[in-house]
Parts: sequence; structure tokens; C-alpha cells
Amino acid sequence: MKINGNGDAYRIDRPATPASGGAQRNGKAEAPQQDTVRLSGLAEQLARLANEGPAGAYDPARVEAIKAAIQRGEFHVDSGVVADKLLQSVQELIAK
Repeated sequence: MKINGNGDAYRIDRPATPASGGAQRNGKAEAPQQDTVRLSGLAEQLARLANEGPAGAYDPARVEAIKAAIQRGEFHVDSGVVADKLLQSVQELIAK
């Protein structure tokens, strides 16, 4: 329901333009404004850790050996070990 036609001023699909109609004010060109972002120390540390990945968690030789065993049909999963590791990780999460 349109009441007075002022709703067009708040549309987000309209490009924002300065009231003066350009980048010049008093005949001088203005430098473009730049936004800056400063991350906290914790955010920087998290970003660094995310880029590094878990230390020692990836062994390319072991991965290739497992791939070869799967292709030969010789790789078997020990469900007891999987269950034990799952319970251990759940207990660690609950303890936090």
C-alpha cells in the first residue's frame, strides 16, 4: 500500500549518488574513500591456524597406501577402533 510516494527514497536497488551529482565539490576532485578493517589478535591467530592446517595430521605416504589397499580390496575398517575414537571425541566435547 503506497501512502505518499516517499518509499522510493528507501529502495535498496537504486544506486546511491551524492546530492551534488558528481565527485567534485567547489571545483576540486575528491579522493575516493577507502574502508579499512582491523582484525583482532584472536581473529588473526585463527586465520593463521586455518591456513596452516592441523600439524602432522596428513601423511601423504599413508594416504597413498590406503588408496592402494582400497583399490585392491584389501582395506578393512576395524569398527571397534572407530567406535572407541568416536566415544573419545564425544567425551572430549562434553568435558569442554
